[in-house]
Amino acid sequence: MIKLTKKESPFENLYWVCLALQSEKEASRKALSRVNVELDPLDDKIIFTATDGRRLHRFTADIGAYFEGVKPGLYQLAKKTKTEIVLVEDNDEDLIYPDAEKVIPDFTERNWVPLICGTLSAIVSRSYARALRLLSNKKYSYDIGYFKDFINTPPANSPEMSVYETQYYAMLLSRTENSLGVLCCIEDTDIQDED
Repeated sequence: MIKLTKKESPFENLYWVCLALQSEKEASRKALSRVNVELDPLDDKIIFTATDGRRLHRFTADIGAYFEGVKPGLYQLAKKTKTEIVLVEDNDEDLIYPDAEKVIPDFTERNWVPLICGTLSAIVSRSYARALRLLSNKKYSYDIGYFKDFINTPPANSPEMSVYETQYYAMLLSRTENSLGVLCCIEDTDIQDED
């Protein structure tokens, strides 16, 4: 079990990761309603990843006192409030987590711009407009609800964002020293169909 309270330094980062979970009721694949925990014993790091198929949030931390003894695998969100997060190990061996590395593009030689973080509507609007300007193909945009979560990367040194585009899709990327966000763009026709 992993239990963190707001007073503990990794809390905000883990809370942000959990925003990208698919809810238990909506989970098209049960694994997408779980946090994937990986260990990097060489660097003494622990990596938390969550994705719902449209976005991915990842946080890397030192194992240290907060995560000593945590085993790799899938963890179910048992509790998430503004003051506490509890993750419990899911021992279902049939669950297979998607390979997140396949959706994370190469970060080298990418143009990065400062990411404006915050929850105020003026900040969200400014960040959203800046993110749209990064897209060369204007048929894409972002789900505004996901975008709000995306830009609320926990406080860190110099958060940045960039866009990765191909002929078939586009993704918005964010990074800080210890976090990574990937947000799949949607075609404008998707937005019109939802109205």
